[in-house]
Amino acid sequence: MARPGLGVARFGMVIASFWPLFLLWIIRGSPLIKDWILLICCGILIIIPNALVLTRIYCARSQNDTKMIRVENAEDHRDHILIYLIAILLPVYSLPLDTWRNIAALIIALILVIIIFWLLNLHYMNLFLTIFGYKIYTINPLNLPEQTNRRDNFVIITKKSSLVEGEQIKMYRISDTIFIDFS
Repeated sequence: MARPGLGVARFGMVIASFWPLFLLWIIRGSPLIKDWILLICCGILIIIPNALVLTRIYCARSQNDTKMIRVENAEDHRDHILIYLIAILLPVYSLPLDTWRNIAALIIALILVIIIFWLLNLHYMNLFLTIFGYKIYTINPLNLPEQTNRRDNFVIITKKSSLVEGEQIKMYRISDTIFIDFS
């Protein structure tokens, strides 16, 4: 069952994952939109979602919203960052911002990608995590549904370079399917 506020955190994570795109739009500019307007709009799209994520992490730590996660069938997903850059970020960035029709198409394309990220639970794709040395692993709990009260896959974000099968890690809950390790 979803916990109150975690949907907002998840949505913030999805939007926050696009901060490089918004930064590139600020740098690139548009002949139709004044630079200061683009700076404010894209700045808001960078700052507010990342602030939501940081707030959720702060709340999880202050409320001790943790779970002991047993590592089982961990898959390293550093390759997802590369897929994110090549398959999503670059094509969306390459759309020109020179006509209102192109801007509308770009917004629709971005909304579709955001919906895909939401539906496929790819809200952990954030280059800030990679920049700060975090790695992303998917855990497939085959025999231990009591770990998260569900049998679905979930993601852990940690600075550990590898995970040992059977290892138990105290993780903080960011969303229903995303946990982060600060050890």
